[in-house]
Amino acid sequence: MSAERNQFQETLADFLRIESQVALTFLWTAAIDTRIDLQHSKEAINKARAALRVIRRFAVRIDDLAERMEIDVLADQLETAINSSGIVSPAELSVSRKRNPN
Repeated sequence: MSAERNQFQETLADFLRIESQVALTFLWTAAIDTRIDLQHSKEAINKARAALRVIRRFAVRIDDLAERMEIDVLADQLETAINSSGIVSPAELSVSRKRNPN
């Protein structure tokens, strides 16, 4: 693998890890806002969902199986957190467990 490809792979994996942390921050915000501003809380959940879609879409581009599995675990944990947020039902989730090959 070329040096550029290695750098791309590292950057992509780092980005997806950071994206998962950002999504968790949105979930924490949603949990705090539930008592104060339900609409803002729902918006934060939607942002977490969007981050999860990004993670799922791009995780398949990680060549290293161990790193991809790590990202998949983070995405699974994030999806579980979204589903258990109590703010939206699983039926409302538009995130698919199927991976987009693009």
